[in-house]
Order: sequence, then structure tokens, then C-alpha cells
Amino acid sequence: MLLETHRNGTLNDLFYTLEVLEMVPELRLCADLSHFVVDRELQLPLGETDQGYFATILERSDSFQGRISSNQQIQIALDFPQHRDWVMQYRQWWSQGIEGWARRQQADATLNFLVELGPPLTPLPARINASYPTAGWRAYKSESGWRRSGQIPGNGIA
Repeated sequence: MLLETHRNGTLNDLFYTLEVLEMVPELRLCADLSHFVVDRELQLPLGETDQGYFATILERSDSFQGRISSNQQIQIALDFPQHRDWVMQYRQWWSQGIEGWARRQQADATLNFLVELGPPLTPLPARINASYPTAGWRAYKSESGWRRSGQIPGNGIA
């Protein structure tokens, strides 16, 4: 069983989640990091302390969600130049998390990487809300990158 890190849920706060992880060593997570980023209003580049917090979350995660946020918006357009640093940060987190997951798995394991499509109706222009191409990009970049690196054991990403 995995508990999801998500707004309006038990593990919606980074500091509370870290405390729970310390008290329940066997607890595994489904990591949706975007909610921590928005809630904490994180700044890039991350400081050493924040890097440590996220390393702990990633080490305890066995599933990942493909939503990319900024510190002010829960889901961002991936092709906007001003979002480049956030896209790179999430790719680094996913690489770190998936590499850790791969080290813990058996040969027949399958990683669950949920591609977030976001809400169908938002006040944003259609260009930004065109989630399907964004979702496809996320899926392609995540699986192809880790397949090339040889980090995915067994059945790959589901």
C-alpha cells in the first residue's frame, strides 16, 4: 500500500509527511511532489535543507506522479521558457526517485508513473490547457530516459 502526497489529504504538508515517515519506517509513498512545491513556495535553486527533505521523500517513494508545478502554480506549461528550471528540477527528482526505486526492486518489478492530465476545464487559455501532448511528452521523456540509462528493471514503467 502506498500513501499519496497530495493536497487536501493526510500527507499534504512536507514537514508533517517527514514526521510521519520518521514514525512509520515501513510507510511507502506515491510521490506527487507538485503539492509540496506549491505549499512551501519553494525557490530555485533549492537549498541544501530542501534538497535533503526531497531526498527523504523520494527514497520512500515507490510510485511517482508526472505533474510539474512551479512554486506558484500547481501545473505549468512545459514549453514556456520561464518554466525551464522547474521542468529540469522535476526531471532530476524523478531520475533520483526512480533510480532509488530500481535499486530496491526485484527483476520483475513494474514502476507506476502516473501521467497527470490536469482538470479538463480551467480558466487558462487552450494552448496551456492542451494536456494530452504535455502528458505524452512526460511519458516519453520519463521512460525513454530511464530505459537508455538501464535503470528500469523488469517490466519498465506502467
